[in-house]
Amino acid sequence: HDDDLLYGIPLKFKIANGITELLKVAPSRTIKSVKDTLERIGVPNASMCDLVVEGFRLPNDKRVVDVINEYKVPIELSLRQYPVYIHGHHNVIYKMLAYSKETLATFLMRVNMKTGLSFQDFMVLACGNVLD
Repeated sequence: HDDDLLYGIPLKFKIANGITELLKVAPSRTIKSVKDTLERIGVPNASMCDLVVEGFRLPNDKRVVDVINEYKVPIELSLRQYPVYIHGHHNVIYKMLAYSKETLATFLMRVNMKTGLSFQDFMVLACGNVLD
């Protein structure tokens, strides 16, 4: 993005414990486009994260210039929820949001309430590994 290089302001992103990414961003860009750029440069699932500055979640539809006042303050990536796809009977696929702070047992209970699937009869797999 040429505007990022010409008019960009350097923003610091706290990616993980001890890892900070510096990215030049045009002030006119939306928060969503910043997250998409982070994902494009290799930050996994950045588009699903919330960008948080000093405890305040930045809305996806707002521009950088409208919501970030202090450019030196690091921006944190916070994952609150993410989509999970459940493959059930007869090729039915259910989409549900899993919350990062809920336990697997709580999530499975919600899946059972929504789908009627009993996990005593089925295995729960993630990336080919059985979850207990």
